Amino acid sequence: MLALDLAYINFSFITTLLMKNRKLLLISFLLVFIIPTVSSYIKWGGMPPGYGFFPAQKVVTDPPFNLTYFILASIVAVIILLFLLFPRFFGFKKYTVINYMSPFPL
Repeated sequence: MLALDLAYINFSFITTLLMKNRKLLLISFLLVFIIPTVSSYIKWGGMPPGYGFFPAQKVVTDPPFNLTYFILASIVAVIILLFLLFPRFFGFKKYTVINYMSPFPL
């Protein structure tokens, strides 16, 4: 439950930070829609061919299996797995707890 509370605190901090600068937030949201639309008009003179036709056009055949991409993706997955299982290989140190309090006398 503590992790959920911390995530909420961090998210609310980011939200508060963005809401202070509403102009930047509004401009970024508008650019997400304007830039692809303008570039589409530059390249095709309108929306891309087949845009908005339903049902979606189907690809006739699946692309073939590519061993190179499979090996590269597997290597990346193994590196991520090693990072999560053995963080010391990547320069992290073991966490040690230092007790500054003297033990309570009985």
